Amino acid sequence: MLADMVKDKKRADGMASLMADTMRMAQEAKRRATQGPLPVMHATLPDRMGMVLQHRALVARARDTENTVHQQGSPVRSILLAPVTHGVAPQGLSGLEPIVLSEALQKVNMIQIGRVMFLTIVEEAYRTVATSMIVRDTEGNNMCLHLYNYVPPEVLPGVMLPVGSRIALVHPYLRFPRDDQRNWVCMRCDNPQAVHLLSERRYEQCTVHSDFEWTEEQEVIQVSAPAAAELKDPARAHFLCDRAQCHVSKGRWSAALAESEEVLRLDPTNEKSAYCRALALLMLQRPVEAREAAADPLLDSLATSGKTGAATEVSTLRADIERAVA
Repeated sequence: MLADMVKDKKRADGMASLMADTMRMAQEAKRRATQGPLPVMHATLPDRMGMVLQHRALVARARDTENTVHQQGSPVRSILLAPVTHGVAPQGLSGLEPIVLSEALQKVNMIQIGRVMFLTIVEEAYRTVATSMIVRDTEGNNMCLHLYNYVPPEVLPGVMLPVGSRIALVHPYLRFPRDDQRNWVCMRCDNPQAVHLLSERRYEQCTVHSDFEWTEEQEVIQVSAPAAAELKDPARAHFLCDRAQCHVSKGRWSAALAESEEVLRLDPTNEKSAYCRALALLMLQRPVEAREAAADPLLDSLATSGKTGAATEVSTLRADIERAVA
């Protein structure tokens, strides 16, 4: 009974915290509507240690309620959509000019249109109304980043945005929380289109070589067959799996099937390739073979892996195959 009372109190505290955040956002939106845009101003970097300690305390508080209010999806969050300040963001990074925190701090309260900031998550993400985390720019400076409308309610922030993740933030926007200059300046992003998750390789290409046009597909497809053949089995399986995904994205179904089957020969436990093989067979108008491939236990394992969207993708594929067979 005592455990239930503690759990109920945590749930109530979590709801109270969310309601308070919601009220503050409503008051902020009302103030903005009546007072107009905020003045552009200069600010300094937050105290790094103080910011980290405060953030960790908030993470601990959020973790207490994550398995009650946050994971289930509260009625507050389910109806709340923060104002989309950023507008439409470009689809890619081409043509954008890099910016770092030290430069952005010269113009707080101004959206840096046409700029992109490359960041690394260095402290665990937590969620109230926004998803908040501490990020580090390419100069090694830290700041708190608040993302709205990005992490789905049913997904834990730390799963979607683990520590070490690389981000390209388009049109970065610095401001003081609740427009109070006594608070540490932070970054805010309301538009999920402005957030680009990067692989390590692409992050390197962007930050070291300033090559914003580079994509993982270019590297995978351009590696020659002889070079791939020289790879040892584990590395070769990983390489071919990536290349099969590129073939799928371009609709090259025969190539995707061939690569997937080779991966499964090298690594019989590769769930992605089992899924890719079944999909390729379906798209090649071979539904009976596709149904056999989709019955592979590896697809059941993929569906129950907890990976975002995996269960839906597997069930949708199997339903499509059954329709094709009928």
